[in-house]
Amino acid sequence: MAKIYRTTDRISLKVDDLTITVSPLSIHQKTAVEELASNGGSSSAIKAAVCAMKFAIKSVSGLEGPDGSPYQLEFDTDGTLADSVVDDLFNTKTSFKLMSICLNLINSIPDEFYDPNTGKRLEGVEFIADKEKPSRKK
Repeated sequence: MAKIYRTTDRISLKVDDLTITVSPLSIHQKTAVEELASNGGSSSAIKAAVCAMKFAIKSVSGLEGPDGSPYQLEFDTDGTLADSVVDDLFNTKTSFKLMSICLNLINSIPDEFYDPNTGKRLEGVEFIADKEKPSRKK
């Protein structure tokens, strides 16, 4: 039987030293990301990735500030990541993997995550929980 994920489902992933939680994208969110990607120009891919990250990422653990305090995500009133958080995430060593994971969500929840440039599997990215039983937002 085929699996279906609701936009309220939360999927935990291990990305190198980080643990992140993402949600499936709604059709409206996928459309917004696709529109940005198809606009052309050298910055369209980055704009699409930023948009996908804002929609998909719900939590990140394993990051700390320069003073050693745990890094906390901030969200806009619409529930998307704040622009300043996306800026910060693009300054981590895992930024390409985070961006790639979120762009992979345009199609569905994949069995594995792939580099959108090469089509090769992203190393260091794995599901934490069984995909058949994703945690639900309460």
